Amino acid sequence: MESIESWYDRNVAVLEAEKQWLLDVVEFRFCVYWNLPTPYKDIREIEVPSMEVEDAPYKTFVINLGLSAPERLVLMLALSPHLFPAALDQFM
Repeated sequence: MESIESWYDRNVAVLEAEKQWLLDVVEFRFCVYWNLPTPYKDIREIEVPSMEVEDAPYKTFVINLGLSAPERLVLMLALSPHLFPAALDQFM
């Protein structure tokens, strides 16, 4: 039987990658809005995290629903205040 720690660790790894992607997108949008330099010319250049981690509940959820990249961003935006409360502090 698999331990809860390994299941938890896999899920955390996937969610951390999604969080970093959301933060990269938010930072890009701020740079564009304030006309600051950014390493990207287009938001689509920001790499979408892969779902390579095996058997993570978040991955299963995303794949089963067939969520697109924009839908994944919206989901992370909705989850971030609950999972990563400080992640969007730059909006304050």
